[in-house]
Amino acid sequence: MTTADTSLLAAAFVLGLGAAVLLNALLT
Repeated sequence: MTTADTSLLAAAFVLGLGAAVLLNALLT
């Protein structure tokens, strides 16, 4: 795994986490 792959994975994880939190805030 290259560093670019790792950073992309981290960015996708953070984005997914943020989207989940936003959805949770909107639904409650």
